[in-house]
Order: sequence, then structure tokens, then C-alpha cells
Amino acid sequence: MTPAIVWQDTRGQAICDTLASSLDLSWLRQTTGLLLDSYFSAPKLKWVFENHPEIRKKAHEGKLKFGTTETWVIWKLSGGRLHVTDPSTASRTPLFDMNKFEWDEKLLQLFDVPKSMLPEVKPSAGYIGNVDFAGTGKPLSLHALLVDQQAALFGQACFKAGEMKCSFGTGSFLLMNIGDKPKLSHNGLLTTVGWHFNGHTAYALDGGIFVTGAAVQWSRDNLKFIPDSASSHDAAQRSKDLGVVVVPALQGTRRPALAHRRARRDVWLEPQHDI
Repeated sequence: MTPAIVWQDTRGQAICDTLASSLDLSWLRQTTGLLLDSYFSAPKLKWVFENHPEIRKKAHEGKLKFGTTETWVIWKLSGGRLHVTDPSTASRTPLFDMNKFEWDEKLLQLFDVPKSMLPEVKPSAGYIGNVDFAGTGKPLSLHALLVDQQAALFGQACFKAGEMKCSFGTGSFLLMNIGDKPKLSHNGLLTTVGWHFNGHTAYALDGGIFVTGAAVQWSRDNLKFIPDSASSHDAAQRSKDLGVVVVPALQGTRRPALAHRRARRDVWLEPQHDI
């Protein structure tokens, strides 16, 4: 096996750059709402396959399962009975058709991913299955499957189109509810499924800054500017404007996506309004 690959890992970017020359990136955006970028899990999985052929072999033999963290947690809590995800997480792979709500065969072939290893896509809310949190053998029914930024959008009651939230952690992610129809941004924002249950779908626009809180940690641990993270507030209050701007591009500035924009103008709609 191989260690898990976290979301900030960029080793799959060379795969994206290779695919960009032959893939219709406009179709990719219309289908998934996403850009071709190593941020997402499909390029990471393809990188694992290319660098660990024994893993690829097991995957294509139907001996491996794939999923994000919530898939693994539910798998463990259900004793291996539930291998599931929801549309909001599936829409971040990019192997999922956000319009048809199903794994896309063309994308599976493109990234060399066998469908048998992917989780079943369940509604974001509704009966998912039974889990056993305490290992008592007494089943508890699971009725929600919504995580991360989409869960925050729902949890902060952004139920109407135009309502938005911004979460601050390692990075910062601004999501805006755009209603029950997917819309593509003219300025590089991602389109994602917010949630889907009881026949209702909410889509969202997503803009992310990969390094915010991590920049405070970097200033503390590497530059030794502050003794602890809490001191960043006082340090900012004491500082004077010297005209120096720090761009916390510790994970890059997502230039590959912009390079694709220059290379393939058909990927981007001409600006008509500011989303």
C-alpha cells in the first residue's frame, strides 16, 4: 500500500498537464464544474496507479475500495458493510457528472479508475444505513452524509441562492449557494454540488485560498516571528504599513489552471457578469 495523499499534495499536476493537451476542458467544466488540477482526488489516484502498479493491478481486479475520509470512517463504523459517499463529495473527485448525479464512464476511463472501487453515491440526508459507534453490536441508523465546506454552507443556514459563508482554517473557502441549477463562473470559481436530498439539489460556487491559517503557522515555526498562533493578532496590530505585501503561496498560486485558460480559451465563457 501507500500512505494517504492529502488535499494539498501536488504530485498529480504533471498528469493534469499531460491530459490538458488532449481533453476538452470545456466539457470537463460543464460535466463536473471543476478545473483540471491536482487539488482533486482523481489525479492523485492516477498518480498512485502510475507509481505503484501493484495497487493499480489490485484495483482493476476488484480488490480495492476508494474514497475520501468520510467514506473510510463510515466503512469502519459499519464493519465494511457501507461503502458510500454523497453527491457533494463525489462532485469533487472529478469523476462525477454533477448534472446526472452518476459516475461518468468517460472520466473513469480517462483517469484509469475502475468503477468497482468507487463508493455508492447516497443522498446527503436520508437513511444511509446502520453503523455501530461504540462497538456494542447495537446498530444506529445513519441519516446524514455531508462533510467539509458543503456541510459548513448548510450548517450556517445558507439555504437560499445568494447566501454564502467563508470558513477559515488551514485555508479559506468561500461558498455561495446558487440555487438548484448549476452555473459556471466566468472568473475561475468552481461549481460544486452543495447537497442533494428529498429530490432537492443546491449547487454552489466555490473560491478557495489554500494557505491562510497555515501561513500563521509558517510564520511561527519557520520565521519565528511570533511565539504562538494567538500572538498573530497582537503582532498585526503593532505592525506598520511598510508597503510590503506577502502572498502566502506556500502551495503555489494554482498557475496550472491559469495556464490551461491561456492555452484553451474555449474553457472560459466571456465575462458578462461577475461570478
